[in-house]
Amino acid sequence: MNQRFHVYDAALAMVSALRAVLAQLSNGDRALADQVRRAASSLALNFIVHILCTTLRAVAARRWPSAPASGWRRATAGWG
Repeated sequence: MNQRFHVYDAALAMVSALRAVLAQLSNGDRALADQVRRAASSLALNFIVHILCTTLRAVAARRWPSAPASGWRRATAGWG
């Protein structure tokens, strides 16, 4: 399996492992529990965005090999 997917699987495992911690935090400090929940979700979602953007760039490079790569890099610079 690709290295990227190992990292993504680890991120999902971390989100899953945090459930017990979040349950305990929710009883005491709801704001902290919410912050931890959002941070963990953001981490997993950022991996998804990075994987999709990298895949789209690779597909575009194979599909349109004569297209100027610099324009594609500039257009997708903020994608991950």
